[in-house]
Amino acid sequence: MQKSKNAKERWDQLLNDKFIESIHPAGAYDGKLLNVDRIWQRRNGVNHPNSACGPAVGAMIADYYHDVMGYSVRDNAVYGSRANLINHLYGEMRSFYTGTLLYPWNKGMYAHVTHDSSAWSNHQDKSPSISEITSAINSNDPLGAQTDMNGTEHLSNWHWYTIIGYNENRGNWKIAIKDPDGGKNNDATHWVDWSANDQDLDIVWMR
Repeated sequence: MQKSKNAKERWDQLLNDKFIESIHPAGAYDGKLLNVDRIWQRRNGVNHPNSACGPAVGAMIADYYHDVMGYSVRDNAVYGSRANLINHLYGEMRSFYTGTLLYPWNKGMYAHVTHDSSAWSNHQDKSPSISEITSAINSNDPLGAQTDMNGTEHLSNWHWYTIIGYNENRGNWKIAIKDPDGGKNNDATHWVDWSANDQDLDIVWMR
């Protein structure tokens, strides 16, 4: 594979110390959290800030693959800034004034990760299962998630999020997300209940 990890030393360190936030009660526990930086969709220089949530999610994933995993994926440095990366993905994903549809996001993100490597596949599911989430995260692949027009518990309607982790505690599953909107300083990792939101999410990921 041509993804060629050149950041192995950093990744090994992250594997040892970064994963789980201690926010859940003691008990049977299983989970993983990826080190994905949040990118704000309304940062200076973004051409279409009101409809850039999908491209901003793509930018988070591209930066993660390049900076953390060491893959040959074009990140913000190639385009001069994170805003320019968002603008580039806006075109690749055929985004428009109301946002980004699921299939064009999938097709555009796949086009982006394969600029410099063919060692990729793309996947999407409009009826996702928690096993798909855990499989992707365990393979160190963050996911794009689009909510439907009705919204979900604690999530905005018709919006894109980045799924960066999961945990299970006594049979209760939660997913960890980064929100490209919600203010300049909304950098926190947000944990949401899977069973309350799974019927209202479409997911897509690269591998």
